[in-house]
Formats: sequence, structure tokens, C-alpha cells
Amino acid sequence: TAFLHDGNAGRLINAALLDLTDCLHIIRTTNTLTPNVSGVVTLPADFRDPLLVRWGAHRKLTPIDNILFAALDSNVPTQYMMLNRTAMQLYGAPVPPLEPLHIWYQAYPVELVADTDVPVDVPPEHREFLATVYAKAQLAQKFGDFAQHRQLIGWWGVLKKEIRGIIS
Repeated sequence: TAFLHDGNAGRLINAALLDLTDCLHIIRTTNTLTPNVSGVVTLPADFRDPLLVRWGAHRKLTPIDNILFAALDSNVPTQYMMLNRTAMQLYGAPVPPLEPLHIWYQAYPVELVADTDVPVDVPPEHREFLATVYAKAQLAQKFGDFAQHRQLIGWWGVLKKEIRGIIS
């Protein structure tokens, strides 16, 4: 039990939340991001994947994954490329005055910080399982009880399918 009192209970529950990201389908939007002079946009901390990116209110930007396909000859953005999880590059390079970028994106669940925090992104009837199934499975693995770990991870998989069905 000392293991859990060293802040590991919260870390295990946050790990469970991250493991549920695909099931939760958390979609957020922002229209407050503007690129820097190089066309780089810093993304929100909870950003996971882009769903729709627009320059201003109307121009839909096309994703690219290779700079060889970048439209470099335009002063109005028409494309974007993910640089990493925290930034994207716009192509053609925007010129001032800069319009805000409108992004609809899949987000990570909100991390729990305090013991009184509630995992609001998880349906209420499934919140208890973050600790009673996922966290116990990780503890079983840590302490070498691999049979219990396999059984709990199996239950965790069933729970994820159930949550996916509720959210979808």
C-alpha cells in the first residue's frame, strides 16, 4: 500500500484515462490560435489529432505529410503539416494581418491532479473501473502476479468496448 500512497494511485488512474482516449472520442474546437511569422501554430496542450483545420472562417486546409508537396507559392494558407504533437506548420505562408486558425480536434482526457478530481470525460458508471480494474492490473503486473494481470486486462478490454459503444 505504500506504493499507492507515494502518488502512484493518481498516476495509474491518469494512465487509464490515456488508455481510454480512443474510446472517449473527445472533440474540442478552438478559434484563438494564430501562427507566428513563420507559419507555425502552437497547439493546445490536450491536442491529440486534427479533425478539421480552417484558415479564418471559411478556407479548409489540406493536411500533408511531406514537405515536397507543400504549396510554397501562396500568401494564403492552403495546407498544414504536423511538426510534432505540439505544433503544426502552415503552407503557403500567411502574411499579416493574420487570421485566427479554427481547429476541430480529438483531445486527450483531462488529467486528474488532486485527490478530489473527477474523470469527467468517462461515463459515471465506468469511473470506478479506472482504479478497480486498470490500476489493479498494473499493480498485479508490478508485483509479478501475471495471471491476475491477464485476467484484469481482459476485463479492461471488455470495458473499453463497452465505453466505445456508449460514446459512439
